[in-house]
Amino acid sequence: MQPDLQEKYSKTFLVMILTHHLIPTDVTAKRGEYIVVLQTIATGDSLFNTASVVLFGHEDHAILLRLLVAGKLAFNAKFYADHGTFSETSR
Repeated sequence: MQPDLQEKYSKTFLVMILTHHLIPTDVTAKRGEYIVVLQTIATGDSLFNTASVVLFGHEDHAILLRLLVAGKLAFNAKFYADHGTFSETSR
């Protein structure tokens, strides 16, 4: 393996090991399953990048998810604006 690629992959592997240790100890996987750490691109859309990776295995659909959420909020603005949670929070 080329030295620059080896350095890149060893750093990535080290980051994954370190982030795996950040998982709280009270978070446990079901029997036969395991918890993995995923890394997404930090573009300011981390929530949508993560959802895209979980749903599709890649970040390509993050913008579509963002647009769908924005559309849902826009078309149902009255429902979300008058939601009881907001009334309780403002008190």
